[in-house]
Amino acid sequence: MRVDPSGVICEFPVLFVRKVVRRLNNRLHWDAETVQESAGIGPRQAADFIKALQKAGLAKANRGRDSGT
Repeated sequence: MRVDPSGVICEFPVLFVRKVVRRLNNRLHWDAETVQESAGIGPRQAADFIKALQKAGLAKANRGRDSGT
């Protein structure tokens, strides 16, 4: 799938989103700390990024324990 390099997803550059999502797809579970490490961003930005992914339909919250992804 091709993306417009100048595009944005919820205020984040689409190429940045693609890079981070590709890194996170290699994990079964990830959290805000994992996003911070993968994206090289701070805790507040990581929380905003996760919310943006959820809003765009690229991530779904896993609120249960041991319930899988």
